[in-house]
Amino acid sequence: MEVSNIVLIEKTTLKPNVGVLWGTKALVWEASDKYGVDYDFLNYVFNCECNFNKPNEECLGDRGLAYGRAQFHKPTFKMYCGGDYYSEQDQIFCATRLFLEGKGYLWSCAKKFQTLADKI
Repeated sequence: MEVSNIVLIEKTTLKPNVGVLWGTKALVWEASDKYGVDYDFLNYVFNCECNFNKPNEECLGDRGLAYGRAQFHKPTFKMYCGGDYYSEQDQIFCATRLFLEGKGYLWSCAKKFQTLADKI
């Protein structure tokens, strides 16, 4: 399944200033919609793991062991995901599914989001 790079959103369904999403944010929105995981949570985690201003190819972490928007290590991606390790879409969709399955502990940024939410 190919996901479009642009998602149009009715302004009444979200915050008043949201109208058009493109690129990474469109993929995050589609993953949120597909799996029913909170968009704000996903947006925070993926931007925290690798700033949205960077292209997916420049998202490297853990001294080069982690790659991509979701900062998967290759063995972890292979174990849980399938698809293309280098695909931003496959990483975002797989990570979102794993959040739904309760595996958010695999991402330090997901833990940070929960900690911030707990303080409110």
